Amino acid sequence: MAEPVMRGVFPILITPFDVQDRVDVDSLQSLVTFLLDAGVHGIGVALGSEVLRLTEAERALVTRTVAECAGGRVPVVINTSGAGTWQALHYSRMAKDNGADALMLTAPSFMQPGADGVRGYFRTVAEAVGLPVFIQDVNGQHVPANLALEIAEESAWVQYIKVES
Repeated sequence: MAEPVMRGVFPILITPFDVQDRVDVDSLQSLVTFLLDAGVHGIGVALGSEVLRLTEAERALVTRTVAECAGGRVPVVINTSGAGTWQALHYSRMAKDNGADALMLTAPSFMQPGADGVRGYFRTVAEAVGLPVFIQDVNGQHVPANLALEIAEESAWVQYIKVES
């Protein structure tokens, strides 16, 4: 696969909201422009961006806004985690359609599946969407190092891990 290796500084954006609690697109564009001018190597929209509280329309808007503003100068990584495989797959396809260059997923959050369930979740999303995937290891949805390695060995698209737990 001819995907570039993602290295360097990938800040996780905040999602700016206006006084009516709507995504403030102008502020989001300003933030992306500021980070690009500062020389970041990529941009992430993830848990710290409050992605889990966004509606589907807001997720699409944020992804599209960030991707268009980045203009291919740096990769855009979007968290597409879901309670289960099909929700994550839906969010992942939506992110790809709106310009994401890579995906970031936590383990599924509903009913804490065992290792086989976690492995299947990442493999299904990665293979169906065809974008590089970051495993996001967070408290409450921990992906042990040996399991992360197995997942990466099973799917060429799973290439990175962001460890927080």
